[in-house]
Amino acid sequence: MNKEKTVIFLDLDGPMSNHRACSFPNEGLHEKFDPVAAQALNNICEKFNAVVVITSTRSMDHSNKNKEHLFNLFSDAGFNTRHIHDDWSATYRGGKKASQIHEYLQRHPDIKKWIMIEDDREIVESIMLVDGYDGMSFSDFLSLENFLESDKLHYNEQTMRIDPKCQLL
Repeated sequence: MNKEKTVIFLDLDGPMSNHRACSFPNEGLHEKFDPVAAQALNNICEKFNAVVVITSTRSMDHSNKNKEHLFNLFSDAGFNTRHIHDDWSATYRGGKKASQIHEYLQRHPDIKKWIMIEDDREIVESIMLVDGYDGMSFSDFLSLENFLESDKLHYNEQTMRIDPKCQLL
């Protein structure tokens, strides 16, 4: 079990709120989080002593009302919100998420390991790119576990995705 503070910087639209999760039943795209992704994240947070920090334009509003709304979406999907960091959002005033994560990490020097889960390409050193329509797949969760266990991301250069079936060194 990893004892260091591990943070998963999580985009919402795409990884958590995706077309797959909102199509059955037919609900608005921003009104439901993927329950499979929520449970898998619960398991990852438990196993690796990880916490989630939201990196979404939906978290730029730091009001209690917006925080409660987002936390309710997590809870309704089955995610235990105790896995969300007290400083729950790294998103401020727009701009590049990479610079916002850098600022967040400067405010929290206790964070030793982190990864960003995103559906848009961003230039950061630790990113896991997921499909924005289908959200996080089982392969994505295997990749996330591999990264948290080994500190290495193994990219498949043909698909430009992390390869979950890699041999860990």
